[in-house]
Amino acid sequence: MQHSLADNGPNSAAYSVFLGAGTREAFLIISSPAGTGIVEAADHILRKLECALEEIGSQHLHTVFSRLYFSEVEKDWPTFQGTDLYTKLSHAAVSPVGQAPVEGGCLSLLCYQVVSSRSGIERGLVKTGNSDSAAGFRLHGNYRTMWLCDINNNKDNDPVDGKNVEFQAHRIFERIEKSLDSEGMRWSRQVLRTWIFISSIDENYAGLIKARQEFFETQGLSAGARYPASTGIGSEIPGPGKLIRLDALAVSGLSEQQVESLNAPDWMPAAMTYGVAFERGIKIIYGDRIHYHISGTASIDAVGQILYPGDAGAQTNRALQNLAALLGADGSNLGHLAYLIAYVRNVSEAGDVRSMLKNTLPPTVPIIIVRGAVCRPGWLVEIEGLAIRACDSGFKNFP
Repeated sequence: MQHSLADNGPNSAAYSVFLGAGTREAFLIISSPAGTGIVEAADHILRKLECALEEIGSQHLHTVFSRLYFSEVEKDWPTFQGTDLYTKLSHAAVSPVGQAPVEGGCLSLLCYQVVSSRSGIERGLVKTGNSDSAAGFRLHGNYRTMWLCDINNNKDNDPVDGKNVEFQAHRIFERIEKSLDSEGMRWSRQVLRTWIFISSIDENYAGLIKARQEFFETQGLSAGARYPASTGIGSEIPGPGKLIRLDALAVSGLSEQQVESLNAPDWMPAAMTYGVAFERGIKIIYGDRIHYHISGTASIDAVGQILYPGDAGAQTNRALQNLAALLGADGSNLGHLAYLIAYVRNVSEAGDVRSMLKNTLPPTVPIIIVRGAVCRPGWLVEIEGLAIRACDSGFKNFP
């Protein structure tokens, strides 16, 4: 991983860049300053983004996916859609998330770009069924890759008020399935990574787990199967009565030998040992690079128990050790991280989390910390990330 860094603190632009076989991947994290409204915050982020793109020799047209973290997503998302920043981002996949940045102001951006000197790579929006709204973005080169974000997950005529999380989860899974079908993809083979955002997670997580397992079984995913890597995390969900949102990454054109589950049994048990259908991480082997998608990872021991209850700093350290163990099993390390996201249950403990991250991670890894309750009340922090390492595998190169 070749990191470049503009500054990695609040109100800053931090980014990492990986270059291999003529294709560059860039990951940019930018936060707004404190005390600004949503329009001013968006303008600030756009200025920072354009400066960063100039530094790395890129342009807006190379963006394939953006996730925006809002302090007040219900109130600010409609206004944000009228800003120049949204206009610049909306040619690609855009995912609005109700997780307040705990450093800086009311808005933070994670932006992913792919810049390639190769010809013949197609880019375009993906639609859900007959809807006019974009469900995501497609990049088609050696592989067909889709970043799906279910922004308007309940645009059908039937109301969702009063419906439970199981109903809404099944519905979202089915809508994403329609987008996959339109591209000739299937959940069981092509979906490799999901992010599930859940309102009132302490109340609704069990319903999500039940619905996901039921849906996966209809897709041929059951015990012994390879599940996607996943993060299930607390979030505010924009829209009346809505309890859940889902983002997904799907890739077709990979052979079975190019996709592996990541495990570290001396540090964490497989999630399915306690009935949760996701992998600790997914490794995708391309010809020139390896992607390591690390699921939401917390302070857990080898038998699934929470470690260091009540101590956010110690929990962060253990979560980082678990993440490092997943990467280390393949000879990679924390220095290969392209970015890291930390979710904290209590904003008051974010300083302890930030200190542990800064003391442990290489200083060039872009970090964002947001408020997001983890699926067990005893977990105060959860981390996730993506690592990239160069290789020469003999498979077709990314993308």
